[in-house]
Amino acid sequence: MSDFFAPGKMTKGFLCIFTLDRIDELRRFLKSYQKFNDLPISILLAKDTADAHRLKTLCAFYSPYDFTCMLDIDIMVNANLRGIFALVPDGKIGIVREKGTPVLNSGVLVFNTDSMKKLCEIWNKNYERKLIRGFSGKQGTWDQDLLIPLLFKNLYIELPFTWNCIVKDRSPEEELKIYNQVKIFHFLHAPDIDRTKYKSYQEFIKL
Repeated sequence: MSDFFAPGKMTKGFLCIFTLDRIDELRRFLKSYQKFNDLPISILLAKDTADAHRLKTLCAFYSPYDFTCMLDIDIMVNANLRGIFALVPDGKIGIVREKGTPVLNSGVLVFNTDSMKKLCEIWNKNYERKLIRGFSGKQGTWDQDLLIPLLFKNLYIELPFTWNCIVKDRSPEEELKIYNQVKIFHFLHAPDIDRTKYKSYQEFIKL
């Protein structure tokens, strides 16, 4: 990493956001990240959940890198993630589709930082309107439902599920069969499953 900020070098790095009530989750996430990765990661502290999602909608403005991978912290990193940048053509957004659904999950986003700024302006504007209307997180997602309509087909590329493996999409037995292939396990902050039955979450809580 000694030449990371060398003149002319296109920088790549990771970005995440947390609130103080999730400090233990952040600690576990970072331990899993550092086990496999040497690229830099920037961490933003939000004052509360609403502010965390506000920062996420403005992620391109907070990233110090030319190319950014935005990560939620309710995940366990299971491999080196450097290769994710090579999967996303310049000007596209890399994102994973949830299994068997039309839903694109915003827990892992890869993008050219400058190219993402215009989309972030619209994403944030719609988010602030949602808060004004009284949204408090009790029903639906904070920001994901606002991003997806902005992702016209020519704006994004679908990444393999191994880059954002949503734990609830598979049984514990199915997870075991693919465990070593998965680079990122995504637990979701409030899933409708018993996460303790999954090897990934069992390993996560040990960290």
